[in-house]
Amino acid sequence: MDFEQVDFLTERGLIDDPYPYYDYLRQCPVRRVPPHGVVAVTGYDEATATWRDEDAFSSCNSFGGPFPGLPVPPDGDDITELIERYRDVYPISEHLVTFDPPPPGARRYRYDPSFMLRGLQALDLEFTPID
Repeated sequence: MDFEQVDFLTERGLIDDPYPYYDYLRQCPVRRVPPHGVVAVTGYDEATATWRDEDAFSSCNSFGGPFPGLPVPPDGDDITELIERYRDVYPISEHLVTFDPPPPGARRYRYDPSFMLRGLQALDLEFTPID
C-alpha cells in the first residue's frame, strides 16, 4: 500500500490494520496527508505547539476535520472572521473542545453558571484524599 497516496478515510486495509500507517505518519511529526488536504500532527511537542498557538490554529474543526468546510471560499490566509461567522456549521460547535480563545471561560459561564466561583461555593463540595 502506498501510504503517500492512500485515502485514509476509505482504504479498507487501514480498517483491518491501521498500525503500519500510524508508523508511517510518526516518521515525520508533521505531515501533509492527501487527498483531503489535511495535516497529521503526530509528534507530542508539535501537537502541543499547535494546540497553544491560538493565533495560527483554530479548534473549530477538532471534531469534523476538513468536513464540512466553510460555506464560502476563503479569501487569503487569515480566515478568523469566516470561522467566527460560520462556526455553527461545524459539528458539536457548541462544545468546549471546539472553542477558540478568549473563551472558553466566558462561554463556559454562559452555558453553566455552576462553573462560576459563586456556583462552586454553593455546591459545598468536600474532597476526600485518596490513599
